[in-house]
Amino acid sequence: MRLLLSLFLTAALPAAAQSKTKPPHVHGAAKLNIAIENKTVTIQFESPADSIVGFEYTAKSDADKAKQEAALDTLRKRIGELVLFEVKSACRFTPGKVAVEKDPGEDHSDVKAEFTGTCSGTFRGSVLHFGFSRIFPRVVDVDVQLLNGEQQAGAKIHNDQGSIVLR
Repeated sequence: MRLLLSLFLTAALPAAAQSKTKPPHVHGAAKLNIAIENKTVTIQFESPADSIVGFEYTAKSDADKAKQEAALDTLRKRIGELVLFEVKSACRFTPGKVAVEKDPGEDHSDVKAEFTGTCSGTFRGSVLHFGFSRIFPRVVDVDVQLLNGEQQAGAKIHNDQGSIVLR
């Protein structure tokens, strides 16, 4: 699945984004990549830390550490409310890596997360919705890329408005 997702992400990204320059860091914007293979779903999520945690600096005080951990814990536990598969898909998710990452020499940090889901139901004809803004109000725009078998789809989700129909 990781190989499939890596190949998908490489193919899905425009040539400009694959250059050596890092794409701009935009508060309120997030990237979501979803790969479905058989009954397994892999989700990769990336957002500026400010949009999830409320700040981007390195958490040093106990209060900042607690706030950061609470935000990451919400992301870990509520992925099924952020990426809304229909009930008929019967998906259950487990978090992989969920962390705040800061590039050396950068003033900005990002939240990066990966989740794996197992689904016992069907995807065909179901509609994938999103709930990021309801849980993380600072996440306004989500750029979604999906690979489901032969289906490749993308969507720009603004304030949780928009969806993707799974084939």
